[in-house]
Amino acid sequence: MSSKEKEQSHYLLMALGVSSRQTTYKYKGRESRADFASIALLELMEAEERPDTVLCLVTEDARKKTWPIFSKELERMGLTAHPLDISDGDSAEELNKILVKVARAIERESRLTIDITHGPRHIPIVMYVLAIYLTSLQEVQLNGAWYGKLESRSEEKPLISLKPLLDLPLWFHAVRTFRDTGFTSALARRFKQVKNSLPYDSSRQKARWMHDSLRTFSTNFEAGFPLELGEAAGLLNNLLGDHRFEEIPGLKLPLANELGDKMKEVVEPLCFGGDLNGAKRCKKNWKAGIELTANEIKRQANLVDRYLEHEQNTIALGLMREWVVSLGVFHHGNKDKWLDRNERQKSERALSALVNELKRGDGLGSAREISQKEWGGFWNRLREQRNQIAHNGMTVNQSKICLDGIQTFWEQIKGGDSCWPPPRGGGGGKLLVTAVGTAPGVLYSALKKVDPDFALVICTEKTRPGAREAVERAGFKGAVHYLEMRDPFSGFDEIEQIKKQAWPILMDADKVKFNLTGGTTLMGVTVQSLVEQCQKDQIPGYRLLLVDRRPHDEQISQPWVASEQYWLDERPDAEGRGLREPSPV
Repeated sequence: MSSKEKEQSHYLLMALGVSSRQTTYKYKGRESRADFASIALLELMEAEERPDTVLCLVTEDARKKTWPIFSKELERMGLTAHPLDISDGDSAEELNKILVKVARAIERESRLTIDITHGPRHIPIVMYVLAIYLTSLQEVQLNGAWYGKLESRSEEKPLISLKPLLDLPLWFHAVRTFRDTGFTSALARRFKQVKNSLPYDSSRQKARWMHDSLRTFSTNFEAGFPLELGEAAGLLNNLLGDHRFEEIPGLKLPLANELGDKMKEVVEPLCFGGDLNGAKRCKKNWKAGIELTANEIKRQANLVDRYLEHEQNTIALGLMREWVVSLGVFHHGNKDKWLDRNERQKSERALSALVNELKRGDGLGSAREISQKEWGGFWNRLREQRNQIAHNGMTVNQSKICLDGIQTFWEQIKGGDSCWPPPRGGGGGKLLVTAVGTAPGVLYSALKKVDPDFALVICTEKTRPGAREAVERAGFKGAVHYLEMRDPFSGFDEIEQIKKQAWPILMDADKVKFNLTGGTTLMGVTVQSLVEQCQKDQIPGYRLLLVDRRPHDEQISQPWVASEQYWLDERPDAEGRGLREPSPV
């Protein structure tokens, strides 16, 4: 017995009938002859098992007829009974009063043993309800429940333990809670009690494994960690398969194997489809071995559905967002790096680009554009809901969980068979974007160095003729789009209009080369704003600078000389050297 159990009050709860007779009771191979089963039970119990306080339910008739005999027997044993006077229980109201009276007489977090041998016929039901209430809500530990089988044909009446039958509803509740919510605290508590009931030897091992595995499962389920949950579910599923409940020491339950089978039904759908073997589990980076497959996409979608079904919407929305990102990697990205942050950010930026297109409202009409609009709207709603959750509603506006539009679209996409179309049109080839001031040689150099398929030139009415001449001198035959700024020095309000005019041109490009040299400071800021727009719209972009080392006078007098180019977005080669080749912004 633990030190905590020694400090706890231990009650024997029993009832008296209106008659008694000498009977021989049998308990664990030993016998005792007594007028009441409770007296025999107390005599036959080991000292550490014996309750220290006896609560006796007595009706008015029992108080007169059997109470004097019973109380004297207890005095002989050195114990004092505490009578609880009750009515005959002729109505629901009277039964309720009995329940309340007894429940208040038993301390919270105490220990309890029940004897239902004697008393009115409704007393066993009252005891059963009390046991469920006290153990479930008052943290009372049920040590035993006994019945002296007076109707036995043998002269020795066995004291039968009913504790497994009283424990069973608690296990039913724990398994159902696990099935409906994924929470395992009730089940883990049950296995902890089984473990603690056993001696400190190897017999504890199976109950401890089950307890620890359930706690790990619950932690990851409540956090919404699909990969850690897949691993925990696999471990728990293996335990449930390898160790039948009826074989677990200390777990003396009717329908034990059936309870284990119900738990297995919950766990199996959450396991990984492939075999994540023990060697991989032991590795620190075991998650790197999980492949992004169609089955894994569906497994995680089923987990989202599970959360939604039981209205665990906070977890469902967070996992749904990550599922959509994984779906993008599965259909458009590098599946071997699906957990790399950079790879996932590509999907996130692509989805954000769809939202940007939606907000522009540029007459989406084709089937492809309608699909983009639907995905953009879905992602926008999902993102807003998830952000409210992530920030715990700490905004000026009232926060609430709203699945309108989200769950409807989710039902269409959760199969994972298709994904959003790329947000940009593309097909136009390589685009050069540059500003041109009073030195048109910048455009000439850019065209020569970049060799684009078409060009977007930011200029003014004054500098446009020089830009046209630079195009001719460079022998460029592709399309050139000129966007004029009225005030190239302080016209900050013109930037948004330039971006709107430039957007359909950028969307036609497969990749964009941005020359940051040329024009006024404000023109350069405008070019940089287009760089940022391409990042949002997932168009590959590369930045370069043009450097002309000749004296200024020579640059003016001889503008048609190609300058040196320097790429700002360099990528290292295998040996780590910088290459004068572009890499994505």
